Amino acid sequence: MSHKSIDKTTFNDLLKFQKLEVIHSLLGMVMLGERISWQNEKRSKCIYLRDDNQFTATMPGEIKPAIIQALESFNRALNGFTLRQLMPSLTTDEAA
Repeated sequence: MSHKSIDKTTFNDLLKFQKLEVIHSLLGMVMLGERISWQNEKRSKCIYLRDDNQFTATMPGEIKPAIIQALESFNRALNGFTLRQLMPSLTTDEAA
């Protein structure tokens, strides 16, 4: 799969190491306090850390399954991002 074809692919079509890179990027965003979300006509999903102590999933191992489920379910990057943007190994290739 060429780097440019990544822009036209879905999450479920990525290779395993590419999926892991996307998951790791999103996990880092959440752990830094960012809110990530997906939305379509039928449903939406938002993942974030809560500081009101009502939600205990604050460890990476607890958040990762929610990220994987959202990526597989929506089969694309979160709102406002492309899969390429979530893959740091490809960002260095753009300058070449």
